[in-house]
This record gives sequence, structure tokens and C-alpha cells, in this order.
Amino acid sequence: AHYLEIVPADVNKGCALRKLSKLSGVRSECTFAIGDYENDLELIQSASLSAAPANAIDEIKAAAALTVSDCSNGAVADFIEYIESMYHLHNV
Repeated sequence: AHYLEIVPADVNKGCALRKLSKLSGVRSECTFAIGDYENDLELIQSASLSAAPANAIDEIKAAAALTVSDCSNGAVADFIEYIESMYHLHNV
């Protein structure tokens, strides 16, 4: 019923995505993220393409570029299929 996450100031999933992108040499415009709760907001905002499951909180759905099926019905798979279809369409 309760959730508490304690991290240092200015540390969040968005910072991690940007750092991993830089360390791995992945261009920032090639980053993708999916999230469903408050702790995912910076991640969603940092990715070049983001998705929220249908059962995500409203704030996350509003911030994400698209909404996919809910978490228990293949949200991540839906997002991967979307990414693959966009990649295929742009690189044929």
C-alpha cells in the first residue's frame, strides 16, 4: 500500500538514460523508454520516443508520446513492435 523511493538530489531514471546513452555511444535521438508511475516521469521526458501503458497514471500518459496496452497485456511488447514498425518504415 506504500511506496518510498529515496535517491540523491538530481538523480533519476532520466539522468541514467542520458548517462547510459553517452557512455554507450547511442545517439540521444535513438533512445526509447516506457514507464507507468511518477518515478518514470524524467525517463519519459528524456527519451526520444516514449510510451506509457494504458494503466499508467495520467501524468505519465500525458508526458509520453504514445499509449500502449496495459502492463498485464503486453505493454512492452506493443512498444517494441511499434519501434520495429517505425524503424522498418524509415529504413526500407
